Amino acid sequence: MQVLDSHNPTYGLGSHITGKCVIALEGRLDLSQVRMRLKGLARVMWPEGEGFDKKVTITS
Repeated sequence: MQVLDSHNPTYGLGSHITGKCVIALEGRLDLSQVRMRLKGLARVMWPEGEGFDKKVTITS
């Protein structure tokens, strides 16, 4: 199931992440607001050093 609108799994600083949340109810529910709490996992990579001596640091 795809919940994010982007097919590109890479996001950067300032990226907008959009998607959808479907709530299936068994019956009628009167409410005035819905709160969502999102939690995720990131894998980041960045180069360190100059030229051919660059090392790539990866953290999860």
